[in-house]
Formats: sequence, structure tokens, C-alpha cells
Amino acid sequence: MTIGTGNSSTEEVEEVLHQIQQNLRVERNILQNAHLLPDTYDTRQALAQTQVCLAVAERAWNRLPPIISNRSGAAARFELWAKRLIKRLTHWFTWEQVNFNAAVNKAIRATSFVLTTHDKQHAEMQLKIEELSARIEELSALKAELEALSRSERTSNEIS
Repeated sequence: MTIGTGNSSTEEVEEVLHQIQQNLRVERNILQNAHLLPDTYDTRQALAQTQVCLAVAERAWNRLPPIISNRSGAAARFELWAKRLIKRLTHWFTWEQVNFNAAVNKAIRATSFVLTTHDKQHAEMQLKIEELSARIEELSALKAELEALSRSERTSNEIS
């Protein structure tokens, strides 16, 4: 029998398991496809990994695990009392852990934003490069036509 005062529920456990599975899928894709698309693949996979980490960090950035007991009766009450006492005595330490978790959560959010922005800018720049390449090809073709016309003009002037 589990006695507890925290927010432990089946839905939370299922959510954590789903996040772990998602994280494993992303890591497996990274390992399997590391040789593919070296320029764009790294950014997209890093962004996917960041989103998974962000989901995990958001779940627990401001809380610690609940205080629970797998015992029953007086032993459970004593265990929970002792754990609560230890929790109060170590508040200074756990408070720092919660602050650290919050800082990591903010850092992952910022990294996610930067990677998303970078990915969008990269796609825009790629389109501009393709447009410029098409224009350069057009200009090269026009230059070749002008040179051909110029040569034909010179030969017709030399003949006359």
C-alpha cells in the first residue's frame, strides 16, 4: 500500500514513460541517420532533442518528488514523519536544486528559441541563394548571347 502526500498519479507516470520513449526514439534516429544530410540534419535533430528535454524539464522544474511510503500502519507514519523532518532540514539544499532546475528549464527554452530561429533563417537564406543562383545563370546566358551577337557583329563588319 502506498501512502503519500505528493501529486503522484498514473497519468504522470504514463507521461514520464511517454517522454522517455520519445527521447529514446530521437536518440535512435540521431544514431541511425548521423550520416544523412550533414548541413540541415544536425540542426533539426538538435531542435527535436531540445524539445524533448524541454518537455521533461517543464514537468518537474519547480518541484521535487513526492514523499511516499510503501509501508503501512505505524511504520509508514513514522517513515513519512522522518522524511518530512529531513525535508525541512534540507530545505536549503533542495531549494537550490529547484532553482537550478528552473535555470536549466529557462536555458533549454532559450536554446530552443535560438535553434528554431536559426532553422527559419537558414531556410530563408537557402531560398535566397537558390534565387541568386537562378539569376546568375540567367545573366550568364545573357552574357553569352551578347558575346555571340558582338562576335557576329564584328564578323559582319569585317566582311563588309
